[in-house]
Amino acid sequence: MITVTRICLFGILLIYCQYIYAYPGIVVQKYQKLWRPKGPIDIGCYANPHKGVYTDMINNKLSVACEVGTIMFSSSDLVDNLLYHSVILVCKHDLEGSEGFIINKHSDFTMGEIAANMGVFSSNSMFTGGNVGASTAVMIHKYDLGGNAKHIGKGYFIGGFKEAKRLVDTFNAHPRDFRFIMDSIRWDPRILDGEISCKKWIVCDVPPDVTLDASCSNAHETLWERLNSAQTIPPHN
Repeated sequence: MITVTRICLFGILLIYCQYIYAYPGIVVQKYQKLWRPKGPIDIGCYANPHKGVYTDMINNKLSVACEVGTIMFSSSDLVDNLLYHSVILVCKHDLEGSEGFIINKHSDFTMGEIAANMGVFSSNSMFTGGNVGASTAVMIHKYDLGGNAKHIGKGYFIGGFKEAKRLVDTFNAHPRDFRFIMDSIRWDPRILDGEISCKKWIVCDVPPDVTLDASCSNAHETLWERLNSAQTIPPHN
């Protein structure tokens, strides 16, 4: 009886081995379902030997969807000279590509040294916003300025220089509430989404009262360290 059972088992095993040999793709696809995680897989991340476990591909719980007005700060692993410990305000993110301003890296120049007639903003630092542009500065802040500033999103505004000067002259704002940033950084379509999936960037919703805090203006790493070490990201109201 035992011999007959062994012969049957051997026969079944032989048939199965022939099946695998004849249809290897079907067998592999069948058993991939046993270990394949739910949800999309970023092949670029998985190909990285340092991100060989699927838990590394799960979006950071502190992250939000990347959109205009959100803030991104770089991963500790991102060692690019320009982007190292950078904090970026996203000003464009659509099918045509993405664009943002690095908001935490001041240059060695003040606005008074770069441009004339800066008035109350002469002592403001010029910030390096990226490596793309025609050396044109933009002014980022949190004020509507009577509709004379363009709303980027989530409480961030651009422009309205004359109205901003008037606001400071009447002591209703501080000069350092306004950040002057030259140039920007850009991504081709879907490239930024791929970098976020690979966790090169952490996307969060942080109000300008935090990111444009004057106390961070003279130490470019301070803001990055505050965001990187935060257990919870301050919500935007």
